[in-house]
Amino acid sequence: MSKFTLSVVVASMCLWVGPVHAADNGLFMVVKGSVKVISGKDKSTNIAKVGSKVFSGDTVVTEKDSRAKIVMADRNVLQLSPDTKFEITNYKTSEIESERTAQLALMQGKVRAQVEQKYGEKNKFEMRTPTAVAGVRGTQYVVQYNPTTAMTSIMVMSGKVMVAPVTAGAPAIPVTPNQGVNVGSSTAKLETFSVSKEQMNSFSNMSDTKSMDAIQKEAPAAAPQSGGTPDSSKNDEPKKDDSRMPSSEAKPAERMVTSEDHGGTAVSNPKNAPPPAPEIKPPPKPVVAAPLATPTPIPKTATEAIQNKGTKTKVIVTPKPQ
Repeated sequence: MSKFTLSVVVASMCLWVGPVHAADNGLFMVVKGSVKVISGKDKSTNIAKVGSKVFSGDTVVTEKDSRAKIVMADRNVLQLSPDTKFEITNYKTSEIESERTAQLALMQGKVRAQVEQKYGEKNKFEMRTPTAVAGVRGTQYVVQYNPTTAMTSIMVMSGKVMVAPVTAGAPAIPVTPNQGVNVGSSTAKLETFSVSKEQMNSFSNMSDTKSMDAIQKEAPAAAPQSGGTPDSSKNDEPKKDDSRMPSSEAKPAERMVTSEDHGGTAVSNPKNAPPPAPEIKPPPKPVVAAPLATPTPIPKTATEAIQNKGTKTKVIVTPKPQ
C-alpha cells in the first residue's frame, strides 16, 4: 500500500472516530492474508481490506495464515488470529456509559480484546463462546475457542474479567491479571490457574494458533529443571584448577605472558595469576680463619744464633767488655 493510501486511511480514521456514528461500528486497520466479512444484513461475502468498515451483525472470518485488527468507533481494539470466526452481534457506542453495548460471539479461533471504554453493570463488554461468557468493564484479555474439543480458554493481561459457563445458574468467577481459566461443555465449577510469562507471550501471540491446553502441556518440558538437564549431569564434576596444583604437576603454559599481552606495559603479577615462587638463596660458605704465623724464637747465646743462620733473622754479636 502506498504512502498516499495509508495517509488517506489514517486521516479518515481520525475523522471517523471523533463523532459517534451508529452505522459505522468498526474499521479494519490491519489485514494480513485472506480475511472475509459476511454481512449481517444480506449475508453477502466481501473481502476485507485496510480501511474497510464492519457493522453490527457482521461476521469476520480469517483463513489459515491470516489475521486482522479492527478498531471500533469507541477505540476498543479487536485482534483476530488465523482460523477464526467472529461475530459482532450487537455493538452500540455512546457518550453515556449506561447506553453502551458490546455483545460479541466467538465461534472458532482466538480474539484479543483491548477494552478502552468503561461499561456499567448492565451494559458490559461481553464475549460469548459456545461454552462460556466473559464480561469486562475495561481490560486486556484473550479468548480462544476450539470447536473440536468444545473448550474455551481465557487469559487476562490487565483488569478483571468475570467468566461464567453457559450453563444456566452457574456462578461467574473473577479472572485477574496473569491468570487463566478453561471452560468446557461439561464444566460445572470453574478454577483459575496461574499463567507464566512464557505462556502469556505464547497465548497472546495472534499468529500462533496453539491452544492453552497445548501450551500448558509444553510448559513443563520447556521450563529448565533444577540441578541441570539430564544430558549435563555427567559434566557436573568440577573442572580441575591447574592454578592450584603443585608446581611439579602443573601443566606448562602454551607461551609466556609478555608485556605485549597487556598493551606494552609489563605486569609483574597479572590478575588471577598464581603467586611467584619464592627465591631460594644458596647457603653461605663457612668462614675459614687464616693460619697464625709461628714467631721465630730469639736466640739467647751466640751458639744458637750461629745454628739459626739459615733464617733471615739478623744476629749481632757484641763482645763482652773486659
